Amino acid sequence: MARKSLFAKAASAVVVGHVALFAMAQAVNSEEKKSDAELKLNPAQETLLQSQLTEHYKCELEKVLFIRKFEIGKETKIEGRIRCTDQREVDFTQASPHQKFQLRLCQPTVC
Repeated sequence: MARKSLFAKAASAVVVGHVALFAMAQAVNSEEKKSDAELKLNPAQETLLQSQLTEHYKCELEKVLFIRKFEIGKETKIEGRIRCTDQREVDFTQASPHQKFQLRLCQPTVC
């Protein structure tokens, strides 16, 4: 009987440990998603991007789908994807805050 009780306690501790680890991983993951979701272009960047989209693709910006910022050396770069009102999607990158965006129309690929 004591052996079963000891085994039950050990099994319970393992389960509690796994649940705690899972909860911690979920919390970290949700924080990462939250920080990515909160990224936005500043008004000057949005105006420049909208102007370039109109000029190059005759695209009216409907929605910014995602934005990522990352550092390479001492420079912060931005990349993301937007959707036009006609449902086309365009990837964009900006090497530094004072440069134009590089635009690439997203097209399906077949391998």
